[in-house]
Amino acid sequence: MLDFGAGSGQLGDWVRSRPTPLTYRFEESSAVLDTALAQKFGDEARSAADAPIEATTLVTMLDVLEHIEDDTAALQH
Repeated sequence: MLDFGAGSGQLGDWVRSRPTPLTYRFEESSAVLDTALAQKFGDEARSAADAPIEATTLVTMLDVLEHIEDDTAALQH
Protein backbone atom coordinates (compact mmCIF):
# COMPACT_ATOMS: atom_id res chain seq x y z
CA MET A 1 0.00 0.00 0.00
CA LEU A 2 1.31 3.44 -0.93
CA ASP A 3 -0.26 6.41 0.85
CA PHE A 4 0.27 9.64 -1.10
CA GLY A 5 -0.05 12.74 1.04
CA ALA A 6 0.06 10.58 4.14
CA GLY A 7 -0.22 13.49 6.56
CA SER A 8 0.08 12.20 10.11
CA GLY A 9 -0.03 8.56 9.02
CA GLN A 10 -3.49 7.67 10.30
CA LEU A 11 -3.94 5.09 7.55
CA GLY A 12 -0.58 3.56 8.45
CA ASP A 13 -1.66 3.34 12.08
CA TRP A 14 -4.85 1.58 10.99
CA VAL A 15 -2.94 -0.89 8.81
CA ARG A 16 -0.42 -1.58 11.59
CA SER A 17 -3.14 -2.24 14.15
CA ARG A 18 -4.84 -4.98 12.12
CA PRO A 19 -3.81 -8.39 10.88
CA THR A 20 -3.30 -7.71 7.17
CA PRO A 21 -0.81 -8.72 4.49
CA LEU A 22 -0.43 -5.06 3.48
CA THR A 23 2.89 -3.30 3.81
CA TYR A 24 2.48 0.41 4.48
CA ARG A 25 4.56 2.91 2.50
CA PHE A 26 4.10 6.66 2.35
CA GLU A 27 4.97 9.71 0.29
CA GLU A 28 4.54 13.10 1.93
CA SER A 29 5.57 16.48 0.46
CA SER A 30 5.68 18.30 3.80
CA ALA A 31 9.21 17.97 5.20
CA VAL A 32 7.94 18.16 8.78
CA LEU A 33 5.32 15.44 8.27
CA ASP A 34 7.75 13.32 6.22
CA THR A 35 10.25 13.35 9.07
CA ALA A 36 7.56 12.42 11.61
CA LEU A 37 6.32 9.59 9.36
CA ALA A 38 9.85 8.22 8.93
CA GLN A 39 10.29 8.23 12.71
CA LYS A 40 6.97 6.45 13.17
CA PHE A 41 7.16 3.87 10.33
CA GLY A 42 10.89 3.79 9.50
CA ASP A 43 12.88 5.19 6.60
CA GLU A 44 12.20 2.01 4.60
CA ALA A 45 8.49 2.94 4.50
CA ARG A 46 9.28 6.18 2.64
CA SER A 47 8.67 6.03 -1.11
CA ALA A 48 10.76 8.18 -3.41
CA ALA A 49 8.72 10.54 -5.60
CA ASP A 50 10.34 9.16 -8.76
CA ALA A 51 10.15 5.48 -7.76
CA PRO A 52 8.10 3.28 -10.08
CA ILE A 53 4.84 1.94 -8.62
CA GLU A 54 4.23 -1.76 -9.14
CA ALA A 55 0.93 -2.71 -10.77
CA THR A 56 -0.05 -4.69 -7.66
CA THR A 57 0.30 -1.70 -5.33
CA LEU A 58 -2.82 -0.29 -3.69
CA VAL A 59 -2.46 3.50 -3.94
CA THR A 60 -4.39 5.86 -1.67
CA MET A 61 -4.78 9.63 -1.81
CA LEU A 62 -7.10 10.44 1.09
CA ASP A 63 -8.01 14.12 1.42
CA VAL A 64 -5.23 15.08 -0.98
CA LEU A 65 -6.52 16.05 -4.43
CA GLU A 66 -8.40 19.11 -3.25
CA HIS A 67 -5.05 20.56 -2.10
CA ILE A 68 -3.30 20.10 -5.47
CA GLU A 69 -3.67 22.95 -7.94
CA ASP A 70 -3.31 20.77 -11.06
CA ASP A 71 -4.83 17.54 -9.80
CA THR A 72 -5.14 16.06 -13.31
CA ALA A 73 -1.40 16.40 -13.92
CA ALA A 74 -0.66 14.95 -10.48
CA LEU A 75 -2.80 11.88 -11.19
CA GLN A 76 -1.23 11.40 -14.63
CA HIS A 77 2.24 11.56 -13.06
